[in-house]
Amino acid sequence: MRRRTDGSSDSENSSPTGNLRRSRSSYPTWRSDETYHGGDRVTHDWSVWEAQWWTRG
Repeated sequence: MRRRTDGSSDSENSSPTGNLRRSRSSYPTWRSDETYHGGDRVTHDWSVWEAQWWTRG
């Protein structure tokens, strides 16, 4: 998965912005037993993550 710093741009290893904290509640919390498809977004450790391809956990 790739970390999203806001709703519109990709970034890896970036710190979250105020917009992220406001919008992160609209995404489900990451679960290790869940399957994700490209484009799915989840929150984990105060960041929003987006799957780049099919992945599990």
